[in-house]
Amino acid sequence: MNRICSRKLTMPTQDPNAREIEVFFLSTRDWAHQLVYIPAAQRVASLPEELSADLQANPDALDERLLGMLPASADEWLMFCPKPSAFPTFCINLTDGCNLGCRYCYLSTDRAPAPLMSKDQVRSIVQAIVKKKVQSETFPIIPVTFYGGGEPTLNEELFRYAVEYLRDYAGQHRMVARMSMTTNVNYPNPELSKFIIQNFANVTVSIDGPEDIQNQQRPRANGHASFDRVMRNAEQLHKSDCTVCFRATVTAQSLVHIDRIVDFFAEEFPGCTVIVSPMLTVGHGSHTTLTPPDPEAYTCGIYEAYSRAKALGIRLLTPETSHLSPRLFFCGAAQGSLMIISPDGLITSCAQVEEKSRFSTGQFLFEQEEICYCDSHSKSMSVDNYPECADCFCKYTCCGGCPETRISKSGDMHCELTRNITADLLYSRLR
Repeated sequence: MNRICSRKLTMPTQDPNAREIEVFFLSTRDWAHQLVYIPAAQRVASLPEELSADLQANPDALDERLLGMLPASADEWLMFCPKPSAFPTFCINLTDGCNLGCRYCYLSTDRAPAPLMSKDQVRSIVQAIVKKKVQSETFPIIPVTFYGGGEPTLNEELFRYAVEYLRDYAGQHRMVARMSMTTNVNYPNPELSKFIIQNFANVTVSIDGPEDIQNQQRPRANGHASFDRVMRNAEQLHKSDCTVCFRATVTAQSLVHIDRIVDFFAEEFPGCTVIVSPMLTVGHGSHTTLTPPDPEAYTCGIYEAYSRAKALGIRLLTPETSHLSPRLFFCGAAQGSLMIISPDGLITSCAQVEEKSRFSTGQFLFEQEEICYCDSHSKSMSVDNYPECADCFCKYTCCGGCPETRISKSGDMHCELTRNITADLLYSRLR
């Protein structure tokens, strides 16, 4: 496993409004050359050892080759600084109920039966979203996702109604609803896959791996096996033109089978992308026989799995390494740019918490079709405010990791794993 050695160089700038230009020099035992990485400019290049040493020792002796990597103006390399969002991403949380009984679910199993949204509530939300979009006078694409504390397809009739009403109502106002969703694909009607393919641009499918692992960790709510139904529906989605990404949760029990998990995805879903994350001790996960993986074992195991996946033609990533575009916030929950509307009208920016008030940002008034948004969200979750991240080269891609994990301290941030995969992804850009 690589050990990333890095050194940061802050270059001077004459622009008083400019962010400091940070240059990172990266090296590992597996690379032929050292890399120079400028996150703000989204530039990476290999450097001969002699030039690299000169630049680190004497920043004023910048070579034309390095100067050529810099943006022409401050506007270009400040593009990842936080700006007020003209239009947030809305999430319609149709229900907190679920048809699976995942043994590590971040919600508790002793919660009261979860209500469904009514069709009247769906109409009210859709009309408010479109109205807000009209008022924003921005590009006529409405980003809406179906996700929350439960499974959006739990009630197929309601799910179809919500999607069709959103699509048609947006169309009446000369707009296009760009829909995405996260689903466990445990729906009994295989025809629903065709409906999803026709209406959704992006789908995230939750599967943990081969049959024994899936059934052990993600049984159906009645305790029965989920694998056959899930695979039937997932295969339909994967073979379509819809962009499909898979998510897999890794426990201590499944980590020892990580090679089988990689082989499973490579064989069943060729060319796919799999985002893996460790089990957390929250919700149901705090009182189950499954246990979180040991942080050191997880770091080593997942990095080896990452290399194996690359050799098999699939992409295995973590939430912290899923893209290389510079940013200051890990997700919409950290920035407050995601608005999740639940059946009780609560607006939050994070669905993966038991206590939703932790990320509460307002209330939706169904009868008035009005979004009462309180922008009290703390911007302290910018990676610039994490002292421990100050000298890390991948701070603008991983952004300090999941804010809920940071707040609840329910898991390890796996910094070494993040740095190893990010460095390899940067190196891959040059080949």
